[in-house]
Amino acid sequence: MAAFQFPDPTVTQTVTNTTTGTKYVWKENPGKWVVDSNGSSSQPSDFALPYQLTVGERDSTTGEEVSTYQIFETIALKDFLGNSLGDVAFESSGGLGINISNDYPYPVIRFQTNSIQDTTRYNKGRIYAEELRNGLVSLTYNIINRTGVPTARQGELSTDAMKANEIKFISFGDLSVEGLPIGTVSVGDKLCLTKVDQGRKYFYNITGGTTNGGIYGVDFIEEDSWYGTSNVTQNPHYLEIFPATIP
Repeated sequence: MAAFQFPDPTVTQTVTNTTTGTKYVWKENPGKWVVDSNGSSSQPSDFALPYQLTVGERDSTTGEEVSTYQIFETIALKDFLGNSLGDVAFESSGGLGINISNDYPYPVIRFQTNSIQDTTRYNKGRIYAEELRNGLVSLTYNIINRTGVPTARQGELSTDAMKANEIKFISFGDLSVEGLPIGTVSVGDKLCLTKVDQGRKYFYNITGGTTNGGIYGVDFIEEDSWYGTSNVTQNPHYLEIFPATIP
């Protein structure tokens, strides 16, 4: 017996298997032939098949599928006739954002966790600073250039790159904007730059230079810093030095 062949759906969108008596219809979504529950046999397994998982929205108060106010993103199990057999609703809260993405030819629920990631990284920097801190006061410095031109003037600081993780040399004056001394700076110490208006911290190991020489080689500490690909902007920063050996 020859196998049943479905016709070209661009020619006809309904067909009946004469051997089984089952009627099929073409569904543009999901792009395949499905059993027509209105025109096939009365076997229970034929009714409302196939089931589909669909992404949608519903009103968080009324439960309606369309809302201009608070919306729940949903994944629903529906039968062939479009009857919902239940859904799972996702609520955005606590820094977790959820929306339906249109970046794909099919519906996708996207979880947006940037605010949680940012908070985690921000807190890691704060915790790491507290672990290293030994009572030194944060001193203010203005970043005057990021082209590697050294400076030793009061309250000035320069770097050799803009992105935090690309900086290999840092120079600064002995005194801060406030006129306070930075103290002893030596190879092996850790250096922290904190953007004054945002609290973003960038940590470095001091790997080169002479004690209180004003110009130092540094290596970025990725795991405890704000995003390494961020630009260290020419804005006021707090400068802290954490001695390798705490007296």
